[in-house]
Amino acid sequence: MRQKGIGRMLVQEAENWAYNQGCQEMASDTTNNYPISRTAHKSLGYEEVEISFHYRKTLK
Repeated sequence: MRQKGIGRMLVQEAENWAYNQGCQEMASDTTNNYPISRTAHKSLGYEEVEISFHYRKTLK
């Protein structure tokens, strides 16, 4: 369903709803596992504000 504007429409509706509830900002997140998500966020006007690193270690 990509490239049909459906995601953009859903995000715009969510932003409108949040604004009408009195919210002044909208936040979202993604991971490096979804590089297309970073592009999509930027095309929707979202500003990248932080890069997080998460660590794990398998214990033996």
